Order: sequence, then C-alpha cells, then structure tokens
Amino acid sequence: MKEQNISVKYKKYVVISSFLICLLFLSTKNGNINHAQIINPPNKIFCSVANKEYTYNFKISDKLIGTGEVNLSVENNEIKGTAVGFAMTDQCEKIDFLTDIMGLVDTANGDIKVSVNGKGQPQGILLPGKVSFEGPLKGSLHEKTIRLKGNVNIKGGLARIAGFKNKEDLTIEITDTSLARSLNQVQNKKNLALYN
Repeated sequence: MKEQNISVKYKKYVVISSFLICLLFLSTKNGNINHAQIINPPNKIFCSVANKEYTYNFKISDKLIGTGEVNLSVENNEIKGTAVGFAMTDQCEKIDFLTDIMGLVDTANGDIKVSVNGKGQPQGILLPGKVSFEGPLKGSLHEKTIRLKGNVNIKGGLARIAGFKNKEDLTIEITDTSLARSLNQVQNKKNLALYN
C-alpha cells in the first residue's frame, strides 16, 4: 500500500515537473525572440559605406566656384569626411581649401544633415591671410548625385575685401555617382526590411 502511494506521488511529481520544464522552455524561447528583436529592431539597419574619395563641386553664392575631392565614410548613419580642393573668385585665381564634414544620413529617405568647418588659403596675391567658414548644410540624394546647401558663417579680412558677407549660401554637389549609388542600395535594403 505504501509502495502504491509512493508510486502515485512519484508519478504526480514527474508529471508536474515535466509540465513546469515545458512551461519554462516555452517562456525562455519567447523571451529570446523578444530579446533579439530589441537588440536588432528592423528599423535600425546597419549602414556602412567604406572610406573613399569622391569628386565634388562647390560654390559660395555667385562669388566663388571650386572643385576637389572629398574622402567620406558612412557608418551607423554617421557621415564623416575631409574635403580638399581649390576655388576661384574674381580677385583671386586660386584658393586652396581644406574642409571637415560631420553629420548624419537618414537611410530611410536619403536626407543628409552635416556641419562643415573649413579654411581657405588664397594663392598668388600680395595680401597675406586666410578665410574660414562653418555652418550646417542639408541635402539629399538627387538621382545620381548628392547636393548639400546651407548658410555658412564666413570669417577673415580677405573675405571682406573680396566682397563676402558674414553669411553666404554654400552649395556642395558630390558628382561621383558611386556614393549616391551606395546610399541608394542601403536605402533600398532598409525599405525592403521594413516591409518584410
């Protein structure tokens, strides 16, 4: 009789234990899925464009035009780069420029927001001095190019002599199509992931 009671109790213990183990397994399985979704939500796709040089054109209002190369990289939607180039004004045939670029790329819609900080060294003129500019630019993908625009602060005595105001419009157009193509691919992958 005692052995029967022990056997019944043992069977109940085994059934309850099995039930609890199954319940624990199911809750752990669901917990892992939710945890993975939190770590890698579908709308945060990793965006990466390798460090590479791209050709670009730039102008400040209608007073200065130039061209050069910009070394850019995009990682986790952060865009960083350094641009070199030269420009011309009516008063000076060559101004060497060096510009730092930092900002964000919204891979969902192609919008770009950057800040620029640059210096220019006029060549072949008697007056020594440098000009500098800094400010925010906004832009987006335009077919096969990237265009950035904004008002920048311009400093330097030579800039005043050349007729530049304290604030002027700056336009940068990256004409190398490979950057726009890379960002388009990232944008398409992100949109595809959002709809799946």
